[in-house]
Amino acid sequence: MGYERAIEKAISVFGSEVKPKLRGAGWPEDQLRGPLETLVKVAGRGLGLSVTLTGEVPLVDLDARPDYAVEVAGAAVGHIELKRPGLGADPEKLVGRNAAQWAKLRLLPNVLYSDGNEWGLYRNGQRIGEIARLSGSIRTAGDRLAPADSGFARILQDFLTWKPQPPRSIGQLVRAIAGLCRLLCEEVKQAIKLEKAGKRTRVFTVLAEDWRRLLFPENSDEDFANQYAQTVVFALLLARVEGIVFEGETIHGIATKLGKKHSLMGKALDILTSDSLEGLSTTLTTLLRIISPVDWSLLDNGSGDAYLRLYEDFLQIYDPELRERTGSYYTPNKAVSAMVRLTEDIVRQRLDVASGFASPEVVVVDPAMGTGTFLLNVLERSAAAIREEEGTGAVGPRLREMVGSRLVGFEMQAGPYAVAELRLHATLKDHGSTAPADGLRLYVTDTLTFSH
Repeated sequence: MGYERAIEKAISVFGSEVKPKLRGAGWPEDQLRGPLETLVKVAGRGLGLSVTLTGEVPLVDLDARPDYAVEVAGAAVGHIELKRPGLGADPEKLVGRNAAQWAKLRLLPNVLYSDGNEWGLYRNGQRIGEIARLSGSIRTAGDRLAPADSGFARILQDFLTWKPQPPRSIGQLVRAIAGLCRLLCEEVKQAIKLEKAGKRTRVFTVLAEDWRRLLFPENSDEDFANQYAQTVVFALLLARVEGIVFEGETIHGIATKLGKKHSLMGKALDILTSDSLEGLSTTLTTLLRIISPVDWSLLDNGSGDAYLRLYEDFLQIYDPELRERTGSYYTPNKAVSAMVRLTEDIVRQRLDVASGFASPEVVVVDPAMGTGTFLLNVLERSAAAIREEEGTGAVGPRLREMVGSRLVGFEMQAGPYAVAELRLHATLKDHGSTAPADGLRLYVTDTLTFSH
């Protein structure tokens, strides 16, 4: 039996199962759930796919969960959202609570949206193709229900065969992760509100209290939610830079492997997610699926721009107001290079330190390092000075000593911190060096309150 013929038969069965259910009591969309599960699994078998549907917790909790998470052969492919018959499959026409929910669900990369009669496929909020309609009403047609055309079979096939593609530019990567990071942030804020109202077990409130006690005493709950979301997202990105494979791995496993080279980000990822996964499965699972295929060799052409613009471009989409409040703007490298060169000239000529930044006497501290552009320029000039002094390309040992003791950076946000760390690691590698066993002297902290 061909795929489209299997779909026609499955729709007939769907109609015969739904009709009597809709005559009974209960929410109409709930009556669609069982028949829909059968329909989607039959469609999967017609395509030679093993499909699993997991019903999400009702929307009384985080107010953003779709009805089903869908896996194919154990890999997350998307989500299904059901509405009562008559609401249609165009969420842009919704109002009230349904519209508010869609504002969050639209950030997901692959959503099948349906009221039983109409079916629409949406990726990152954009509809893919036309809305498919069935011939007849699911309230009355029974086993005479049928696809109006080939559109329904196409939508189900496109939905079930979705796979994330490796982004080929920083712009594509940022667009893929920024919305999900915003959704994660919103879920954490909502969870904190519910915990404070006694409607959820205290998890995020405890994490936020620890975060304030250890790092940022003045942080609001909103600040913590932002930092939580950004830390998780950029730790996962950093893991892919290091070549850590996500497939078949838990977040704890990823964090453990990341911590071997990036101890702070690895530990932060593990601590922040160890007890908080419940209730955030939709977003975190999707983030893992989206970030998993990221291949940095496709993004970095060797100029360093891939790292340089990553956080600023991300923040412009994620939260432009936060970008303004934190002053997260890219300083052109030419300006930074000139400032660093002028400073080193003063160190050499006025302070009589011939080796400049490369001298063991000189400690460089950036109190607001952002993505590390100033520290990176200092490191590059030091590498050049060492080669000139020693007449050899072997600069590794002295650079390792420098980044382990004399190059210090403070940053209040985990996102730019992660970018700065990966840029410095990449630069050390370019010069045939590595970070010392104790890591780089970079800190996520408020410079004005730092003590060490």
